[in-house]
Amino acid sequence: MEFARSIRSSPSAEIVAVASRDLGRAKAFAGEHGIGTAFGSLEELAASPDIDGVYVCSPVHAHAAAVEVIAAAGKAILVEKPFAIDAAGAEAMFATAKRHNVFIMEAMWTRFLPAWKQIRALVDGGRIGEIRAVSASFGFSLLGGARDEFLLDPVKGGGSLLEIGVYPIQLLQDYLGTPTRTEAVIRESAQGADLDVAAGLAFGDRIATVQSSMTQMLPGSASLSGTSGIIHVPAFFHAARRFEIHTLDGDAAHPFSVELVDAEPEIGPLAYQAIHIAERIAQGETESDIMSPDDTVATLRIIDAIREAGRSRNTSDS
Repeated sequence: MEFARSIRSSPSAEIVAVASRDLGRAKAFAGEHGIGTAFGSLEELAASPDIDGVYVCSPVHAHAAAVEVIAAAGKAILVEKPFAIDAAGAEAMFATAKRHNVFIMEAMWTRFLPAWKQIRALVDGGRIGEIRAVSASFGFSLLGGARDEFLLDPVKGGGSLLEIGVYPIQLLQDYLGTPTRTEAVIRESAQGADLDVAAGLAFGDRIATVQSSMTQMLPGSASLSGTSGIIHVPAFFHAARRFEIHTLDGDAAHPFSVELVDAEPEIGPLAYQAIHIAERIAQGETESDIMSPDDTVATLRIIDAIREAGRSRNTSDS
């Protein structure tokens, strides 16, 4: 697992135990990754005095039950994306954590990468002017394997929006906020899971486009368009190791200039979020200021709105 490999490079976090309902699997994973203890249940792991926090990487439909157990044990919680199937589910989970006064965050690890921290500083500093539009896509063929039963079942959280579309959608939310209008085209499976999605959103007088798919390759790129330039990330999901700054330079012969910025992660890409969590907990905080509960709920509300817009269109077209 990439998370386990990344944590080994973190200066402030260590994986000390793993749990699975199948103790044999837990022991095998622990042996493979050099983890000292394996448990046969989440309850046993949560009760261990040697553990400060728990990373929940179960399927999304099982997240709420896991949060109940971990929060009751007083442990910090990092929940794999997508955090919940819908916004209402996320709100209930955050309420559980708040009731027990424990730290909780969605594992949206891309927000913590050096490239995106640099991009945020550039945008906030006015490098490309005022952001007017965001476009992002992510997709590849996921079907035809053992996970089809889950991926094609919307009740369990299947579909491209939650499985991979959450990455570009959280980007829209991060830079544009809450949409005022949503239009979408969705191709669904027989069970009603979204296979391919193309959506256009308005955020007041700003716009965004987003695509997700689990049947085809999509560019996996993202662009932030401002009044005086563009920041383009050719591969925003895969650790975002480089981005481009396109600006007008006023030269009639060469009106555009392009600057390439290298931002190679110095540690495992998923370790940055663990460092952030350790810092926030040390400060006595129960949530992140980079991926807050409000950010998670807002992202899921966008997904809910895209689903509703796509279903309305499908109904009207039938």
